[in-house]
Amino acid sequence: MKSREDFVPLIYERPVVDAFAEAVGPDSTVLDIGSYHGFYALLAASQPNTDVYAFEPNEANRQELSSNLELNPAGENVTVVPEAVLDENSETTYASSGVKTTMGTGTKRISTVTLDTFCERHELQPDVLKIDVEGAESNVLAGATRTLRGKPTLFIEIHNDPKKEFEGSVHDHLSAFDTEVLMRRESEIMVRAQYV
Repeated sequence: MKSREDFVPLIYERPVVDAFAEAVGPDSTVLDIGSYHGFYALLAASQPNTDVYAFEPNEANRQELSSNLELNPAGENVTVVPEAVLDENSETTYASSGVKTTMGTGTKRISTVTLDTFCERHELQPDVLKIDVEGAESNVLAGATRTLRGKPTLFIEIHNDPKKEFEGSVHDHLSAFDTEVLMRRESEIMVRAQYV
């Protein structure tokens, strides 16, 4: 059983949760990249006729995600994808410690896919993308050129040096989007990006 303390971080994310819930309407297609335990995937899946794809390469997180989906009726609308989303279709290694999964390190092997390849393979045009990938945000966006042309609303958590990344490579991928900072913490920011 999870304690109240397990959910305290969501208090800080309240503006993000509200904006995300507002962006996902009925009949949406949502890609939750870095789904972790599935909070945003389930929030999106609670909308009628919404298809959600929850990407979670970390095996321990994916098991928790699957358990959470089984406990919730909305979980039927979520497809769990065990691949990491990056800028090439290949494979990589990863290491995990608690919440954080770091790609390109460690000994655990995982398949990688670009968003463009995944969307083409499944004939999808997402309405909403949520990206929380512990520092690989720019890599995800680099593999999403065609997908971004479909003008989805993006929610991107930028890690490490968020000011530098947001003003640099992540921002470069979002030049056609109107961006708004929804949340700011010491080592991360969450932005909403909408096509203008």
